Amino acid sequence: MPSEEEMNHHHWRTFGVEPGAVLNQRSLVFRQLGSSNRGGLCIVEGGRHVDAVGTSGIDKHRTVEVEYAQGTAVAALTVRPGDGDGKTYWYPYIEKGVGECDIDYDVAVGTTALTAGMNGCSLRIYVNPVRGLIKFCHDNNGLYADDAAYARQGFQHLQSINADKRTRGEPAQNINDYWTPEINAPATGIFFICRKTSAMAWTIYQSVAIGGRREIITERVLRPNLTKVVHPFSGTQMHNKVVAVVNIPPRTRAATTDNLPDQRVPVTGAMRQRAATI
Repeated sequence: MPSEEEMNHHHWRTFGVEPGAVLNQRSLVFRQLGSSNRGGLCIVEGGRHVDAVGTSGIDKHRTVEVEYAQGTAVAALTVRPGDGDGKTYWYPYIEKGVGECDIDYDVAVGTTALTAGMNGCSLRIYVNPVRGLIKFCHDNNGLYADDAAYARQGFQHLQSINADKRTRGEPAQNINDYWTPEINAPATGIFFICRKTSAMAWTIYQSVAIGGRREIITERVLRPNLTKVVHPFSGTQMHNKVVAVVNIPPRTRAATTDNLPDQRVPVTGAMRQRAATI
C-alpha cells in the first residue's frame, strides 16, 4: 500500500497533467526546506500528514507541529533546492524582504513556479523583455518590492496579487483582497501555483488550506511544563481556483547605435570646400 509521502507526491504529479481536476478534489501545500532569498530549480517531494517542525525559537520546552489530518483532502509536499525535473522553480519566503526567482521566457510549457503559503504577503511578477526574463517575487507583507530598483535592472511590473491594497504598478495590474474573511484563520496558507500554459502566458492557481491552532500542555513536577503547539490544516476546495492568466509581453531589442535614428548632418559641397582650407 502506498505511503502518505507516495500518495501526496502522486497528487502533485497528477496536478501537472490536470491542475483544475486536482484542485477540485484537494489542496496542495508546500513547505520549503532550505533556501536563500534567491530561488531556482527545485525538487518537490511528498510529505507526511503529521509533520513535526521542531522547537519554537529558543524555547526548548515548546514544540510546534503541522498536522494534516487524514480525510481533509490536503496533499502535503516539501520543496528543496535541486534540479528535479528541470521544469519546477521555487521563489522563497524570507522575513523583511523579497524572495525571488528569474525564469527564462523560453522555458517549456508546463514549467511551474512555486512559493510558500501566503497570509498577508504579495505575489509579484516583473518582466525584462530585453533579456527575456520573468521575475517571480514573494513580497513579505507586500511591503518590500521596489519598482524603481527593479526598473534599474530592466524589469517592469506586470502583475501583483495582494492580501489588501499594497499595490504596485498600474491599478489594472493588481488583484487585491485575497485574504477574505472566510479563509482568514490562524496559520491558513494560500498557495499560488504559477504554471506556463502557452507560449506567452502563465496561469496562476490558488490552493487554500485552512489552518488552526491548539496547545497541548504537559505538566511536570519540579520542571517546566512542556507545551506543544499544533497547527492542524484542512482542505477547502471551494476556494481553490484560477486567479489570473498573465500574458507576457513580447521580447524587445535593446537600444544600440545600429537601431537609433540617424542624426548625422548631411555634408554639402560648401562644407567640404571649407574643411579643405583649414
